[in-house]
Amino acid sequence: MFDTGACVVLVGEIMPRTSQTQYNYRVTRTNACLAEAVRSNPIIHLAPFRTQFLYTILDTLPCDDGIHVNEERGMIQYYRSIRGAILFAEGVLKQRS
Repeated sequence: MFDTGACVVLVGEIMPRTSQTQYNYRVTRTNACLAEAVRSNPIIHLAPFRTQFLYTILDTLPCDDGIHVNEERGMIQYYRSIRGAILFAEGVLKQRS
């Protein structure tokens, strides 16, 4: 990853699941480790999900299995998260030029 000539690398946070306390505990710890790992590298940025907003609507995002996002609201929110990360990367590139 460091020898590819990339200007910006985005690492997305792991999304929590509904009704899976142990999994979500590990998600929180892993996301914290990711944040710490990328903090000192200027080309790698963590693209966090809007955690407070995500937990507010978490019950409406997943399918019945509690893992995959549903097609109506979940995919729209997922798309917006990816779009936000890309716009963030674009801003970083503009600041550097």
